[in-house]
Amino acid sequence: MSAGHHTPYPTPHVPRLVFGPQDRIVIGPVEYTPDFSDKDGHVLRRVAAPLITEAFSHDHIWLLSNDREWRHDRNWFAPDSARRRLAVEAMKLVHQRRG
Repeated sequence: MSAGHHTPYPTPHVPRLVFGPQDRIVIGPVEYTPDFSDKDGHVLRRVAAPLITEAFSHDHIWLLSNDREWRHDRNWFAPDSARRRLAVEAMKLVHQRRG
């Protein structure tokens, strides 16, 4: 090996997270939906500002997923999931009025 030649250490393998099109990813105070994923990472779209997308490498998203401010809600935006949340909220209102 010649002087000054640096062999980079390989990046440790991290599991690749898989997101569905109707999933919700919450990182801190920001809610996202998946835009696309490829060999390099994920592009997530902000729910509150859909014109804004952010790119995350697989390594970065794996590190974030281990943070307590991370949440991944599968099928959150699916119609059936939305109807269930609506029904739960309606039941809470009924119980509050009775109580």
